[in-house]
Amino acid sequence: MIQGKTLVGVDTDQGCAGVEKQLTGNVVASSVTVTSTANSIPPIPWSAIQHWLDKTIIVNPADFNTTPYILASKKGNLITASGDKVYAKGVPLIVGQRYGIYREGEKYVEPKTQKIIGLEVTQVATGLVTSTETNGVTSLQLIDSYGKEVREGDRVFVELNNSIPPVFYPTPATVNRGGMIVRVMDSISSAAKGSVVAINLGSAHGAKPGDVLTVFQKGAVIRDIKDNDTPVRLPSEPTGMVMVFNTFDNISYAYVLDSELPLNVGDQLLPPPYL
Repeated sequence: MIQGKTLVGVDTDQGCAGVEKQLTGNVVASSVTVTSTANSIPPIPWSAIQHWLDKTIIVNPADFNTTPYILASKKGNLITASGDKVYAKGVPLIVGQRYGIYREGEKYVEPKTQKIIGLEVTQVATGLVTSTETNGVTSLQLIDSYGKEVREGDRVFVELNNSIPPVFYPTPATVNRGGMIVRVMDSISSAAKGSVVAINLGSAHGAKPGDVLTVFQKGAVIRDIKDNDTPVRLPSEPTGMVMVFNTFDNISYAYVLDSELPLNVGDQLLPPPYL
């Protein structure tokens, strides 16, 4: 609790003083009083969410597929770096304009309808348009690269901002429906405290950074020995809590604040009754 407000800040290795500095813009000369409460939420380590903030975004698949694509590189090499020239084909780009070059990643599917609701893409480079031709081929000089080579088929469009607030005010989510975990990031199995998950609630459903949701796991199916062994599913039980830190239209990234049991794809999400 800082300045009488409950908040969650991204820990940039400066502790509570760093969080207050982000909040106020001022250097904190005196010590910060931290009030311990039963429902307190610890700072989120920057390293835990940095990858999902810097260059990874979720876009509409239909829009992504209409953007220009990398056709070739000037040197014909498989690995490109800053200073290299590449060629894109498609809608003419603006000479002198910076564009991002993005790599296609995970598709997100709405579990109930099986409709694709988002496509995860990662920016691998930034290019400056140097010329355009009448046949739809555009020349780009790579001015920045982000740890990956540019490949044929990568897409080119205006760089998208992926900023988040420096501090979060955790509040019960006010989404217009329940949701579920649709992916455990960097894992093929389950999530635990400190993990990042993708959920099928986005800004279209009222989700916003700081929203806290309770995770429910489906109850086990047992047989009722008093009713001819009829299968009965036990009630779903709360198993953890997540906080949204980055939202897109239909998908959000959320940080696992707590988990009593491993959290899995398909676990349900509902706003908590209190925080």
